[in-house]
Amino acid sequence: MFKKLRKYKLLIFIVIILEIVLIVSAFFIAYNYPSIIPFYQGNELIYHLGFSILLIIILMVVYIRAFNMIEKRGKQNYIDTKTIMSADIKEAYQFGEIGLLSYDENGEIVWMSELFSHRNINAIGLLVQEWLPTVRIFFKKDYNVNQVKVELGNRIYSVMHLPDLKLMLFKDVTELENIYKTYHEQSIVFATVVIDNLDDISPNSDDNEIRELENKVRKTITDWARHYGVVLRRIRDDTYFAILQEGILRKIINSNFKINDEVRKFTTSDKDQLTLSIGIGRGTNDLMKIAELSSLALDVALSRGGDQTVINNYGGRLEFFGGKTQSKEKSNTVKMRILSKSLSTHIISSKQVYIMGHKDSDFDAIGAALGVVAMCQQYNVPAYIIFDEKQIESKARAAFRELFSRADINEMTITSANAIDKLNDDTLLIVVDTHRPSNTISPQLVAASKRTALIDHHRRSEEFIDDLLLSILEPSASSTSELVAELIKYSPQSISMSSEFATYMLTGILLDTNRYRVRTSARTFEASMILKEFGASIEIADEFLKDEYEEYQQKTKILSNISIPAYGIIVATSPDDEIVERSILAKIAQDALQIKGIKASFVIGNIDNDTVQVSARSDGTVNVQLLIEKMGGGGHFSSAAAQLTNTTITQAEERLNDVIKLYLDEVQS
Repeated sequence: MFKKLRKYKLLIFIVIILEIVLIVSAFFIAYNYPSIIPFYQGNELIYHLGFSILLIIILMVVYIRAFNMIEKRGKQNYIDTKTIMSADIKEAYQFGEIGLLSYDENGEIVWMSELFSHRNINAIGLLVQEWLPTVRIFFKKDYNVNQVKVELGNRIYSVMHLPDLKLMLFKDVTELENIYKTYHEQSIVFATVVIDNLDDISPNSDDNEIRELENKVRKTITDWARHYGVVLRRIRDDTYFAILQEGILRKIINSNFKINDEVRKFTTSDKDQLTLSIGIGRGTNDLMKIAELSSLALDVALSRGGDQTVINNYGGRLEFFGGKTQSKEKSNTVKMRILSKSLSTHIISSKQVYIMGHKDSDFDAIGAALGVVAMCQQYNVPAYIIFDEKQIESKARAAFRELFSRADINEMTITSANAIDKLNDDTLLIVVDTHRPSNTISPQLVAASKRTALIDHHRRSEEFIDDLLLSILEPSASSTSELVAELIKYSPQSISMSSEFATYMLTGILLDTNRYRVRTSARTFEASMILKEFGASIEIADEFLKDEYEEYQQKTKILSNISIPAYGIIVATSPDDEIVERSILAKIAQDALQIKGIKASFVIGNIDNDTVQVSARSDGTVNVQLLIEKMGGGGHFSSAAAQLTNTTITQAEERLNDVIKLYLDEVQS
């Protein structure tokens, strides 16, 4: 309404100015060209000109004052408060600090109650959605939001919308928000801090040097706690327990947990490197629950290789910080013997065993599954690999059919549908080479199984299989086949294995290490030696991994289309109209690291009509897992992948570039 008044006022002003211009022009012509307009002569012309202009000015002033008075009266109160509520209700609204706002059919504010005028807030005549962009959600179709919070003049209001009445109610909740903020800032948080690798410092190091290094690390931790006001107590040689408030945690998060970087800089040797793993629990008043959340967060940090902080939010998602170093190789014979014995015990106590890998299972997943089958055969327990044709990578599927006869394949494989039908309480499901239920060949089988074990070498992600009987998660291992080879070696009962099984497992190790070029340790060679003793053929394994001519051509085509979003980082994309196998994307990313100066590579392509995959590899100086996790994927330090649905290759590339731009500095070691 008031907007229209202002428009009319402007229009009349323009018309009057035009009238003045026309009159002046007419008198000018009459004065200079009397033959054209002979009505006025001499001074009479001047008098009439002045009188006309004066009259127009008077009319203009009268019109403007009239419009201003109408607008002013409207702004004083377009609707008298007492016409819509009684005096008592009005006083109750004022006591409760509740304001009302009314708007017309165009969304223009036509009235505001006294609460606003008392606080010098006047938006009458403005469009409510322009004045308060937060309330735009009220005007969207099918909105289901009853209230929103807005800030006006350093006060916070909870706004309720009554669309039928074209009315909005504003409740001042500033004091409540301040109380909640104070309560939240003072909420109790528990943290468990562990010095990684303290027991693994080289025995050849000088005792004084070791003692000096420990003292530096401990002083850094205590100084850090004192600086932020954290209550810190040492509960073991390598473990501290900390109590702090939510407000303090916010400050530490804003510093991006620099304590991890400060401790890491004390050691330059990879062999003797000391790092910190921190598990934090928060989000509830139940102290026992917070302690449990902190312990679980620490387990996740350690299972991801340490040197990082994990925050476990009650009823929420895990948050990850750090992780700039690769998992340190730990060869613990006693631990592997215990794990192998535990796995053997669960196998023996089962009537049948299912072994399942990830979607598009590769040589490592199938190889690890074959190793578990060999263990089950030794204990005379029927074992079946979940083998859905469309869920097995093409090279792995072809090699499987080449090594084993149809009868052998039928004997040791089963489809996921049949497995679910035959599942019972005495069935043991062993998931290999993945720990994310959604990434398995059959998430339904994982959900239905009551007895599940896990063998995996990837860093733990937020998504994890629940209620495991046994979890063997070793991020420092090069591959799951390497882990299974160790479990076979340290089994309480001697395990026999065919050369075909051993060759397939060796192929898995060669695949994940890029033929011993990456993530290779002494454990990797020891596992390979174990498989060689069983008759594994490295020549056959190498043949399995060779590319077909069409694959080589496709790789060359994709590598010709690269971009460089940051120094040492390349992104390659496949054509939008081509489908590329997951294994080829991974291989291209790995091969790209052979280019001089490249620290990390990302390859993007369609793996089916609905899914885009991002495969990432690094030379060990960039934690691609943390970058890929920002896109909903996972993996480990130097090898990771994410699958995106309802997106295009171009959109995936833009999203990846944004992630690299935001987080690259945080993930470089």
